[in-house]
Amino acid sequence: MSFALVVGALMAADRVSREALPLLDTTTPVEDCRVSLGLVGVDSRSPISRSVDRYTGRRGFSHVFVDPCRSVDGVRSIVNYTVTRGVHWAPASTYAGRRVELVELDEQTGRELWGCVRGRIGRPFALGPMAVAFPTAANCVGLVVSCLPGTLRAQLAPLIEGVCLSPNTLARYYGVAS
Repeated sequence: MSFALVVGALMAADRVSREALPLLDTTTPVEDCRVSLGLVGVDSRSPISRSVDRYTGRRGFSHVFVDPCRSVDGVRSIVNYTVTRGVHWAPASTYAGRRVELVELDEQTGRELWGCVRGRIGRPFALGPMAVAFPTAANCVGLVVSCLPGTLRAQLAPLIEGVCLSPNTLARYYGVAS
């Protein structure tokens, strides 16, 4: 990881950590919807997005979010994890200009993932527990994978291509990319 990226991440974490954490869950469930992972395609204008894909298997994905089937203040929303904002709610339309593949999870896995991710909303950017097993893990993937059941986590490790666990690993596991 480059020095500039580390410094930028630390500055962002400091800024985010000073924001107030949400006190109440004011979201509204979306009916007839299952918790999903959103695999986001590469943004051709972003060197970081292109690099994530290039160094992790070239399968066309560079980000992942959780779609918990919730609305925030009447707006369909996802849970996103970014350097600048940490774990936060974002409008579902955030990645409307990019390829997005939604992977609907079975009820048990979705319930476990959502319960874990919900408890992390408001946390600042950090490498998280996946960094121990995968030192260069992409952080969005670290959030998602650390919240998946242990049996699924174990199945992902052999699918890693390139330098780390990535959205491409998830795409391969769920059959979105070959």
